[in-house]
Amino acid sequence: MSLVKIDCSSDKQRIVKERLALYFGFGTRVDGLTLYVTATSAEKLSNFVTQFCVDKRIKATVINDPLYTYGEIQPHTVNPAATGRSWFKATELASIYAFPTPSSAKVVVGVISFGGGLFGTLNGAGVLTGGDVQAYWAYCGIAPANMPTVVVVPINGATNSPSTTDGATDENTLDVETIGACCPTSNLTIIMYIAPNTLSGFGSVFTYALNTAVTVNGILVKPSILSVSWGAPEIYYSNLSTIDSIFASAVSKGVNICTATGDNGSNDGVGGSGSYCDFPSSSPNVIACGGTNLVCPNNTYDSATRETAWSSGGGAVSASFAKPAYQSALSGSYRSIPDIASNADPNTGVVYIVGGNYVVYGGTSVAAPTVAGYLACLNTTSFINPTLYSVGTAYFHDILTGSNGAFTAKTGYDNCTGLGSVKGSSLGPLLLGTQAVTGLSLNVSTATLRVGATYQVVATIVPSNASNKTITWTSSATGVATVSTSGLVRGISNGTATITATTVSGSFVASVTVTVTTGVTGVTLSASSLSLRPAGTAQLVATVVPSGASNKAVTWTSSNTGVASVSSGLVTAVANGNATVRVTTADGGFSAVTAVTVNTPVTGVTLNVTTLTVRKNQTYQFLATVAPSEAGNKSVTWSSSNTSRATISSSGLLTVKATGTLTVSVRTADGGFTTSCAVTVTA
Repeated sequence: MSLVKIDCSSDKQRIVKERLALYFGFGTRVDGLTLYVTATSAEKLSNFVTQFCVDKRIKATVINDPLYTYGEIQPHTVNPAATGRSWFKATELASIYAFPTPSSAKVVVGVISFGGGLFGTLNGAGVLTGGDVQAYWAYCGIAPANMPTVVVVPINGATNSPSTTDGATDENTLDVETIGACCPTSNLTIIMYIAPNTLSGFGSVFTYALNTAVTVNGILVKPSILSVSWGAPEIYYSNLSTIDSIFASAVSKGVNICTATGDNGSNDGVGGSGSYCDFPSSSPNVIACGGTNLVCPNNTYDSATRETAWSSGGGAVSASFAKPAYQSALSGSYRSIPDIASNADPNTGVVYIVGGNYVVYGGTSVAAPTVAGYLACLNTTSFINPTLYSVGTAYFHDILTGSNGAFTAKTGYDNCTGLGSVKGSSLGPLLLGTQAVTGLSLNVSTATLRVGATYQVVATIVPSNASNKTITWTSSATGVATVSTSGLVRGISNGTATITATTVSGSFVASVTVTVTTGVTGVTLSASSLSLRPAGTAQLVATVVPSGASNKAVTWTSSNTGVASVSSGLVTAVANGNATVRVTTADGGFSAVTAVTVNTPVTGVTLNVTTLTVRKNQTYQFLATVAPSEAGNKSVTWSSSNTSRATISSSGLLTVKATGTLTVSVRTADGGFTTSCAVTVTA
């Protein structure tokens, strides 16, 4: 049995070496900062010491595991109500760095994880409730109505397995709690992707997150921002270019990936005296987030604030990636990290709730989700690094003091804190300036309006936070319809016009076909009444006003088709009686009526007797027969030529008074036909 003693400079370095030794199957024993490694082969042990315990780059093909989470290894519990404290709530960091009010648009942030889980209750769709994260947001003063939705998505055989003893659960929790506290809105969805902890599977979780939509509340969504607090020295990877091609694909889709640069200073825990970059932070296609020490007694970035480089914050120059174009102003030929920084020193850390306990954490694991939360507030959809390096120093808190080992903070960019920490309110509009229009739609494809009327066409630009939402409106026929600069269409004359909206940004086009009509204001009929014989007809004429009305269509109806029918205004008498013929306009429902009377005419009248002899003081009932029998009006009137001798009632009853002669006559009301009877009165 061979043994080697390794004296480490810090707990973190000792833990890294111990993990490596265990990975290669060696036995270990710890005594403070001293690590004892045992092996059955002295040669293997010697090779291990040569490769991993001197200032020498490690071949990328040697190591395949593990990934490290960059949260402070030994967090400490605190009194959540403490005053005069050095630590912050995540909401306070957002305020100090002047994060804006969250966008009103929907936004999805993905959190990449390798193990552990989240405490709480998951429903069948993976939505988390009643967990540490919700309790933390409530502690920060976020109302339930403003809390984000959290979804857990295990992949590649992983499960949601929260534990108070593994660093992965701690990491998952602080990532989600930070993002939600920095962007407190129900429009935010945070998706936690949990994968097994292997370098070989590192790329697959990103591929899944970027390309596989997740159903959240019935809607398929994918993240536009990713937060990654895991990584390892870039020299440990054998497939950097493959993984970076995934990140390049993310950039092409407008996805921002926020990464932690590591918590082992410029050496990145490799050992020796060299400086090394962590991956994925060394990729030119991510936002590498470094760490600072933040003292801010007034919780506002004022003259009392002191922000310095955190001594353990990761930062160096990549050995694998060339300097990207956006870093062209920096010296050297390779990618430099970090890009920006935020509070990460555990001595000025952030309080979280993990496993029901209030715990203060530090590390660039806090910085990455802080930046992700900031971008979520803005709802960025384009890679921000080119803008970060082009806007100038006025939009950052330039960190001027402190060191992370090989590098020292200085004016402008440095490998301790990058460009500095963000001035959120002033930088935000510039980052939003990268939001290009990707689509345009209108609320309708067709519309109909009358001459003189208006109709508001509503345009929707995608994304909702596009920087230039200017639209130009045109009409294909201004003599038919005009359109204002806001999309208000006005009808001018009868006809059809195409109203077109065009975005200034991207020249996206959408149109609506507008039909303009002159509306009906009334209708009249050529006669107010008609009298017809059965089978007789009469043509009614409807006049629709105004004369230029676009739609002059009318419908005709009869109140009693058994008396009179109507078709296209032609009234046909059917049988005796009364009916009302009505005309109604299709446009506006205006109407007019004609009263129709149908009668069979009288052709004559006869009496039951033509001569009559009757005695004085007697009566006689006359009977009148009107012809034809189907005559509509059989009314008659009776008269006596000498009422002093005899009178006759309206029903034809003759009453004799005195002797002599007289004539009784009957007359039809319809036609005035008459007949009479000669009457002789005797004593």
